[in-house]
Amino acid sequence: MDIIIPTKSKYGATCSGCGSCCAAEVCLIGKEAYPDIKPPCPGLMYFNSRLWCRFVVAEGMAGLEPELASAIGIGRGCCATDWN
Repeated sequence: MDIIIPTKSKYGATCSGCGSCCAAEVCLIGKEAYPDIKPPCPGLMYFNSRLWCRFVVAEGMAGLEPELASAIGIGRGCCATDWN
């Protein structure tokens, strides 16, 4: 399987699933799950041609309210600084 990472969205635009945010910084959820880990977050997983947070995926698969997704800003647009 070839892994093709999506192009990063512009800051504030709809998320493309590129994983730039999790590659640059481990969020509070990641720090709780992986104490003392350095970026990139090991919680990143590739599925359906994009990168996902495995904790948010598990939350959705369990049918839970999207509390983790909301806590880390999923759905609010790209939070990774533009570098180009």
